[in-house]
Amino acid sequence: MVGKYHLFGIQSSKLLRPKPSKNQLPDLKTLNPDNTLGHTVYRKPTHTDKYLNGSSHHHPSQLATVGKSLFQRARKICDENHIAGELQHVKRVLQRNQLKTPHQRHKGPKPPSVERFFLPPILILYKIIRARHVC
Repeated sequence: MVGKYHLFGIQSSKLLRPKPSKNQLPDLKTLNPDNTLGHTVYRKPTHTDKYLNGSSHHHPSQLATVGKSLFQRARKICDENHIAGELQHVKRVLQRNQLKTPHQRHKGPKPPSVERFFLPPILILYKIIRARHVC
């Protein structure tokens, strides 16, 4: 019986193939009303939304990282049709786990910390030679 073994009385093919729900394929992709593919965060049906509890004795930086990572994941994976619902879900999960909602510091891409100027190699060589002869 190759490929038809049972695990706790459940056929293996049923374990490996999740059933698609309404307008959702069994992974990150969802079907939009106009029949285009969208993306959202996928959670297994057995996912419990339990993370570190905010009243536990973990270090505050570890507690803050939970919310930050959940928001980052939502922003990177979800498309514009699903981002609002996913952010609401993350906020509810953080409240249930007694965690603080992190403040969004940057609305757009992070600005560079140091402004960099790139010079052609010949100008760099000229500046080095000129600095040696000035002394």
